[in-house]
Amino acid sequence: MVQQAYQIILDKPVYTDASVEYTPLLYAPSFFYLSALNILIFGKSLFAVRLISIASIFLLIIVVYKLYRIIFYSFSEPVKIFALILSIGLFLACYKATLFWLDLAKVDSLFLFFIATSLYFFIYIIKKESETVVLAILFAIFSSLLFFTKQTGIFIGLSTPFVLWFFQKKKSAIIFSITFSLLTSGFMLFFNFSDTASKYFLYNIELPSTHPLKIQPDMKKEFFSSFTPSLFALVLLLVLFLIHYLKRKIPSIKELYYELLDYDVVIIFIYFIIVNFLISFAGRLKLGAVANSWLYYYFVVSLFSSYIGTSILFSLPIKESKLFKNKVLQIVLILLILGQYFTLRYDSFEKINEITQNHKKNAEYTDLLCKLEQPVLFPTNPYLTNMYCGTRSSYLAQAVQDTMGHGEQFSLFFNSYKKAIENRDYKTILEHKYYPESQINAALKYTQSLIDLNQNKKDIHFYIIFQKALELQKLTQKYYTLKKDDELNIYEKQFKELNPGIHILKPNM
Repeated sequence: MVQQAYQIILDKPVYTDASVEYTPLLYAPSFFYLSALNILIFGKSLFAVRLISIASIFLLIIVVYKLYRIIFYSFSEPVKIFALILSIGLFLACYKATLFWLDLAKVDSLFLFFIATSLYFFIYIIKKESETVVLAILFAIFSSLLFFTKQTGIFIGLSTPFVLWFFQKKKSAIIFSITFSLLTSGFMLFFNFSDTASKYFLYNIELPSTHPLKIQPDMKKEFFSSFTPSLFALVLLLVLFLIHYLKRKIPSIKELYYELLDYDVVIIFIYFIIVNFLISFAGRLKLGAVANSWLYYYFVVSLFSSYIGTSILFSLPIKESKLFKNKVLQIVLILLILGQYFTLRYDSFEKINEITQNHKKNAEYTDLLCKLEQPVLFPTNPYLTNMYCGTRSSYLAQAVQDTMGHGEQFSLFFNSYKKAIENRDYKTILEHKYYPESQINAALKYTQSLIDLNQNKKDIHFYIIFQKALELQKLTQKYYTLKKDDELNIYEKQFKELNPGIHILKPNM
């Protein structure tokens, strides 16, 4: 993400042909442009990019509070605040399950903010008696921003008009459709024909569509873990529901449902749960995706759980004022909220300490990196040498992996890489994995046999990617050799101490 932002600052293309110096990621552009703006304001640092994620989470909390003000308009302010705390608590309980992704220099927190804002405008339109052009246009703008932050956001933009029509908001559905279509198509054309993003369609539409989707082994476990933080709330809800049903002698569960919950709000939440499950599921199926893909689904489930819990709790046959003044109930509410944070062993203090330690090491890390013999080829963190050391940039390993299924782009990259390696353009190569040539040859032979024998196109695609990665390693080791410990200078030794698993390669003589 940082490398793309730095491309914009240097007035270089964000989406361009793959090469050894730079290969674009398959991400939509909005995060890159915001990151570039932050770097210009706050200076060259990873914090400038992470600030977008941090700010997005704070803005998200404000939007969720505004959302509950609409849903619980007839309740007092403490009820709305309680719903906010409960929903955010449920969501943060999934923080570890989704690999502490919220504060990283990634698109996810910004994407979540746009999801929350879209949900806010959706419920606002449905709850408002008269239809307004402004609300529909604002809804369309944020739905379009979803797509330009992450391509799977298109699911919301395409399905929303049908749901608005279902609620008899025909005027809003038409205005939304026109605005969303004009914005999305207009910006797509603008990006594709601009000097800084001439390969927009290739990297945002064509290449992602060629990637085979595959069920990952941990997906079932990840999916059901979303219900774990809600365990305390679900048990309490069942008890409260039974109290309502038995004490008030309501004739049927159906009648109780309509008394406690808002039908329109429930339908909208169910729609958003379904569409965000599709967004999360589609993202998780992609090669290289991890558990953070479920963030969007977890988030909407948390909001819905909080809505149901708050609705039932504050519909009890007890005055609201007494509920907040009752010491026993106060303790129960506090335990309910705190219980969420420990359901998945949140480890917040451990995480905060880790962030602090990384921040302290960052200056030393970049200083030592710049003292290595330049230019450095560092495929896992290529932006560091270009941004901090001012030397020749290099490709990001993940970005090249994404191009391996596209013959033309990978061929362009491979030829560029081969030329740079043969000419020993990079004086130092940093690799996290290093295998002897005999092991690489054996792995290549075995992978080729798997490709020849396999009939499954998805499996073949993954084997081909692995094969190409091995070929790159083999080519590298033809012209570069691993530095032994007694060959390392003082800066290289110190750099290895900060990166115990790193391998330092030097050009052959």
